[in-house]
Amino acid sequence: ESGLPFLIVRKAAKDYGTANRLEGVSSAGECVCLVEDVVTSGGAAIEAVLALREAGLRVSNAICVVDREEGGVDELARHAVRLRSLFLASDLLEIPANRLG
Repeated sequence: ESGLPFLIVRKAAKDYGTANRLEGVSSAGECVCLVEDVVTSGGAAIEAVLALREAGLRVSNAICVVDREEGGVDELARHAVRLRSLFLASDLLEIPANRLG
């Protein structure tokens, strides 16, 4: 409804529906930004980056809600992807319990 283009990267192609690993519309050479909820070691994010690159897309940036600070930033950097996070796990752990709700 927003009119913004997006792709969904599945862990594996399904045996039904379109049977594609990437769902959505894209053209080779387009620059995309990976969006993740949580990044830990970066493994799932790197798998998504590789799938996007295999489809001919350019990926150099990723955004996540929470970086658990367990190596994901460095691992993505080894694949030429810069990770930006909204929150770091260490910052969230510092929030006093009485402020959480």
